Amino acid sequence: AVLDQIERVVRWSNPFSMAFVRCDDAIVRDRLRYRLMDRLRDKRVMELFLERPITRLLDELLARWDRDHPPHAIFIYGLEKSIGAERAESHVLQRLNRDRNLFPQEIPVALLFWLPDFALDDLRRGAPDLYSCRSGSFEVAPATADGQCPLGAVDVQGSSKLPLAGVAPLPSPPKTSS
Repeated sequence: AVLDQIERVVRWSNPFSMAFVRCDDAIVRDRLRYRLMDRLRDKRVMELFLERPITRLLDELLARWDRDHPPHAIFIYGLEKSIGAERAESHVLQRLNRDRNLFPQEIPVALLFWLPDFALDDLRRGAPDLYSCRSGSFEVAPATADGQCPLGAVDVQGSSKLPLAGVAPLPSPPKTSS
């Protein structure tokens, strides 16, 4: 299931990996997050909640980086607050794309970006080089009408090639002309 696959991204990062979790439902995201954190009790996981718009994610991460006790993974929430009206042309996405090669050097851990649908689409368009470096992409279905969390209903794609029978992969980002 999706929990197993996301957990593998954290446990198998040697030393760097990056994945994107598409989840539009905050309740489902929090349920999944709590279950995942419980499974990863033996690992140090830093959670970064971006409450305000930022211009450079790397600066935010380095400001919180503990060189003596680095985390095994960083979960990033709220990047969509920085995208704004510019959408795929936003400064934060342009900077993410430029900084893509710095992440493995400066933050050599598993990075998991938790994003709603529109933000992941904007990231794929606005930072295509960063997105192409991913270890996996996961799509979590919204809760059902009765509030059930359908954790088995996910799409998976990425270089990790984790199979999930009967599910279509996420589409690749559109080609951009330079």
